[in-house]
Amino acid sequence: MFPASHEELVDFSRRKVPFCHPAVMMKKSAVLRAGNYHNVFPHDDYDLFVRMLATGSVGCTVKEILFHVRVSEDFYKRRGGVKYVMTLLGYNLQLLKTGWMRPSDFIVRSCGNIIFGLAPVHLRSWLYRRLLRK
Repeated sequence: MFPASHEELVDFSRRKVPFCHPAVMMKKSAVLRAGNYHNVFPHDDYDLFVRMLATGSVGCTVKEILFHVRVSEDFYKRRGGVKYVMTLLGYNLQLLKTGWMRPSDFIVRSCGNIIFGLAPVHLRSWLYRRLLRK
């Protein structure tokens, strides 16, 4: 699901979160060099990963599945609604202004955020399972 090489991860990160956070190992010095976590809920992990990549940290992923995460219906409920979508769109705009996202990345990610975020919960959970978490 996630690209393996650093170059692929950087490109992937322009549209999606590049790492599965529960499995991430980071050097404290790299996290601090990138400015540590910022209060940009609900995408504080994504924000940190992008800033780490932008400040020269090198990332890679392991292709084998190391663990499975159980997901409840609440997981999907928390990832929707107008307020949630507006927050994501604002953050996407910020990444576009900084040059991290290209205009095409902004359009694709924002359209995905709108579709997933405004879909009914049962459809959102189906879309996540079928399209995003294969």
